[in-house]
Amino acid sequence: MKLFLIALILVFSLALAFSSAHGAPVATVVNGPVSLRGVALCKFEDDSMTLIVSDAGKDVTKHYFCSSYGKALALLVTDSRGKSYVFLRYGEGRGTNAVEEYLIVFSLARELVEYVRTPLSAGAGPTSRWSYDYRVEKPASGGIRLVLTLRVEGDDVLVAPKEKTRIIDVGRDDP
Repeated sequence: MKLFLIALILVFSLALAFSSAHGAPVATVVNGPVSLRGVALCKFEDDSMTLIVSDAGKDVTKHYFCSSYGKALALLVTDSRGKSYVFLRYGEGRGTNAVEEYLIVFSLARELVEYVRTPLSAGAGPTSRWSYDYRVEKPASGGIRLVLTLRVEGDDVLVAPKEKTRIIDVGRDDP
């Protein structure tokens, strides 16, 4: 799992470096305390995060959120017709095998519009976990397709999704 996360961060970093050099929009996640009208957004200060989408060095939009232990990943994906989507992977919960991870897909316009939020991983038993690995497809007709494949680790599995493969179409019906 750690090797997968390191590889994922490396891929995101390379995509970020390539996009920045070519003037394409970029999605980044920044840690730091967030408060709205003086009230802390997150129960734990180190869970406070900001998703920033920028283009040519200027902030386009921001999204404030909480993520377990201050860990989250963001990626900007452009479909075959040039429409941009922001992927945000974040966690909820704290404790041994207690963090649940989710993926949100936003459409990028003047502000972020949430299209889908789906679970990516959770505890399956005292020491077991299930998770969905996913890949992104870009149909010629536009939009994106997420193909999620279930992986279960451990011997004490009590609960896990029944769907071995999930397919989620995003933005395929947009004009």
